[in-house]
Amino acid sequence: MKILEPILKKHLSNIPSSKRFFDLINNYISEVKTLTPISKNTNLVVGKILNFQKVPNSKKLNLVTVDLGKKIVKIVCGANNLAKNRKVIVSSQGSFLAGLNSILQNKTICGIFSEGMICALDELGFDPSILTEEEKAGIFLFEDPDDRIPLGSDALIPLGMDGFILELGVTPNRADLLSYFGFAKDLKAVLKSNPCYQDDQTKVFEEPQTKKFFNSLLTLPKVCFSVVIESKACYEYNACMLENIKIKPSPLWLRNTLLQSDIKPINNVVDITNLILLKYGIPLHAFDSQKIKEIKVRQAFNQEIITTLNQNVFQLDQNDLVITDGIKPIALAGIVGLLESGIKENTQKIILEAAYFLPVTIAKTSQKLKIKTQSSLRFERGIDPDLIPLALMHACDLLVSLADAKITSQPIRQKKQVLKPKVLDLNLAFVKSKTGIAFSLTQTQNWLSNLDYQVLSTKSDNLKLSAPLRRYDIKIKENVVADLVRLYGYHNVINIKTTKSPQAQMTLKQKNIRELKKILVNLGFYETVTYSLISAEMFEAFSYQKERIKITNPLSQDKVILRQSLLSSLVEVLSQQHKRQAFDNAFFEISKVYYLQEEILSLGLALSGKFLNSGWLKQDVNNSFFVLKGLIEKISTFLGIQLTFQKSTDNSNLHPGIQAKILYNNQVIGMIGKTHPLLNEKHHLKDSFLCEFLLLNDFLTQKNQVLYQPISKFPVITRDLSFLIEKKYHFFDIIQTIKSNLSFDLVDCQLFDVYQTNEEQQLSLALRFTFSNPYKNLQNAEIDKNLAQIITTLIQNYQITIR
Repeated sequence: MKILEPILKKHLSNIPSSKRFFDLINNYISEVKTLTPISKNTNLVVGKILNFQKVPNSKKLNLVTVDLGKKIVKIVCGANNLAKNRKVIVSSQGSFLAGLNSILQNKTICGIFSEGMICALDELGFDPSILTEEEKAGIFLFEDPDDRIPLGSDALIPLGMDGFILELGVTPNRADLLSYFGFAKDLKAVLKSNPCYQDDQTKVFEEPQTKKFFNSLLTLPKVCFSVVIESKACYEYNACMLENIKIKPSPLWLRNTLLQSDIKPINNVVDITNLILLKYGIPLHAFDSQKIKEIKVRQAFNQEIITTLNQNVFQLDQNDLVITDGIKPIALAGIVGLLESGIKENTQKIILEAAYFLPVTIAKTSQKLKIKTQSSLRFERGIDPDLIPLALMHACDLLVSLADAKITSQPIRQKKQVLKPKVLDLNLAFVKSKTGIAFSLTQTQNWLSNLDYQVLSTKSDNLKLSAPLRRYDIKIKENVVADLVRLYGYHNVINIKTTKSPQAQMTLKQKNIRELKKILVNLGFYETVTYSLISAEMFEAFSYQKERIKITNPLSQDKVILRQSLLSSLVEVLSQQHKRQAFDNAFFEISKVYYLQEEILSLGLALSGKFLNSGWLKQDVNNSFFVLKGLIEKISTFLGIQLTFQKSTDNSNLHPGIQAKILYNNQVIGMIGKTHPLLNEKHHLKDSFLCEFLLLNDFLTQKNQVLYQPISKFPVITRDLSFLIEKKYHFFDIIQTIKSNLSFDLVDCQLFDVYQTNEEQQLSLALRFTFSNPYKNLQNAEIDKNLAQIITTLIQNYQITIR
C-alpha cells in the first residue's frame, strides 16, 4: 500500500516530519518499505503571465513577464501556447528538473538575460502516457478560475506532487491498512496513545465533509430502478443514479495520484472510483445504466458465460456471485465488471454501486478463475461496512464536480444482514503473562478506545470488549494483546536473555537418514525435493491404494492430491531433464507418502542414460535394471536388512517384462522396474529405471553393528561349475539354496555366464565358487568334497544337468 502525503493530509492534519513519521510507522503500525519524496523537482513556484512579446531576430522565442508574487521576472520562452493572466510553473536559478535530470542555470538567450524557465510537464518528469495532447503541446497552464492558487507558492502542491510517498509492508491480516482512511485512524490512535505526541495537533482527525451533500439528496424523488438481493453472500447493496455524465480525462492531480499508486488512469468516472478505493478501501463500480431498470444480486447459474472488461471469457457455477440487470450478468460481484455494461466514451448515465459481499465467496471465485484485482483483494480481506455509504456519497460528490454529473433521485440502500462485531474477554493478568508488561486498567481502556474498540464492561481486571468492524484480524484475545503491545511500541519491549538450552541431539533415525543420503550422493545420485501434491493423472500412474487425499481448494490443477508414491514426482523431474536434452541422470528423494490413515517415509530412485561416463576410455556403464538392483542391495546392506525381489507385471507404467516387487519379510514394500514405452512417449522420456521402497521405522531406528573380520593369510581357490536348469526355477532360490548349505570354506558365489539352449525350457548357468579358510591352506580333496556336496544339493532340488 502506498500512502501519498497530499491525500493523507485530507484525513490528518499537521503530519509529523519525515524522520519522525518514518520511526512512528515502523515502531507502532507496520513495516515501512520506503519513504521518499513524490517528486525530485525542487524550487518550483507558481507564477502568472502578465504579458509577452517577440524576441528580436527570433521566430519562436518570446520575452515573458511573469509575476511571482513577491517579484516580477522576465523569462525567455519558446512555447507556442502562452496566454496572458494564466498561471504557470516557474523554475529559477538552482532548480532541479527531474525530466531533464539537470539543475537550471540562468543564462543569456539572443542577447536577453532569462531569469528562469517556464516549465512543461515532461520537463518535470511526468509520464507522457497520462498527459493529454494539450498538456504535451507546450508549457503547463493551471486551471484556476477562482484564483485559489497563490502566486509564489510551491507549484508541486496544486500538482499533487508535494511531500512524501510512503510504501507500507502490509501483512494479509491488516486489511484496514489498505486505505488512507484506515491508515489515518490507526495513526491517530498511535498519536493519542503515545506520551511524546499527546500535545501535538497531529492527533486531530478530519473526515471528508459529505454529510451535507448526502442530506441534500434526501429531498430528491425516489429512484426509478429497483434493487433485489437474492444471495446470502450479499449483506448490503447501495446504488445511486447519475445523469448528464461527461466522460473526459481526470484532473492532473488525480491522474498523478493514481499513477503513483500503481493504478493506470482511464477516465474521470473510473479514476474517481479508484480514488475512493484508495481513500476508503471500499471498491465501487460504475455501470452504464442506459438500459438497466433493475439490479439483482444472485448466485450464478451453472455454466453461465460472462465476458469481462478486458474481453476474457469465463464459465461460472452456482458458487459464484454476480450482479445482473434482472436477466443477464453485468458484473462479477466484488471482482470485475463485464464488457456490455462498461463505461464508454459516449456514456451519459451511470449507476454507481457500493456493496458488502461475503469475503470467502469473493476469495473462492477469484482463486478459481485466477482473477486478481484491487477490488477482489479488499473484498477478500474484508472492508469496513461503516464506510460504504460515506464512500458512495464522496464519489457522487466528486462526479458532480469533475464529470458535471447531475443526481435527480435519491440513493437506494438495501441491507439484508448486519455484520456483528466480535466480543472478547480480556484479563490484565493474561496480558502480563504473555508480554511481561503490567498495563493498568485505565491505560488499557484508553488505548483500546483509541483503536475504536468498544469496552462493554469492566470488572476488577477483566474487560469485555468488541473489536471495530474494520478489524477482521481480531478473532482471539491474543490479537487484542498484540494491539496493546503495538501501541506500547515494539522498540520499548525489554529484551530478556533466556538461559541457553542444551544443544539438541539428533535422533538415531535422523542420523541414519543423513548417512543414507551421504551414501547415495557418494554413489553418484543428486537429491531432489519435490511437492507432495501431484495431479490426478500422476496419482493414477503410481499409487498403492485407490483411496486418495484430495485438496479442497488447490492452488492449481497439477497440485490436487497428496501423493502415495515418490515415483510420480521423479518421473516429472526426469521429463524436465530429458526435454532439455540432459539424459544422464541419477536422482533420489527421501520424503513422505500419504495414505488415509498414515504417512510413511519413502525412498525413491530414478536412473537414465549412463551411470558411468568414462570419457576417452570408451568403457561407459549404462543404467539398467541390474545396476539399479545392485544399488538397492548396497542400500539394504547399510540398513542391515535383507530385501528380496519378486517378478511382477502389476504396474502398467513399468515394462511388463522388466519389473519386480521389493519384499521385506515376505511383505511388499516397494517396486523396481524399467519405464513402459507408453509412459516414455507421454512424458518425453528416454528409457529410464525407477525404484521406490518404504523406509519403515524399524529400518532407521536400529543401530547396526559393524563386525571386523581380518583378511585371510591363506590363498583363495576358485572353481567353476556350468549346468543346465529348467527356466521355471528362479536364480534367487538357487543362490539361497547354495548359501543355506554352505560349508564354512565357501565365501562367495557369483554368476558369470547365462546361455539360452536350443531347448526353450532350459538355461545354461555358469557359477564361480570362491573357497578360503582363515586358519589353514585348503587341499584339493577338501575343495572337491565341498563342490560335490553343492552339486548333489542342486540335483536334488532343481534336477540340474552338469555340462
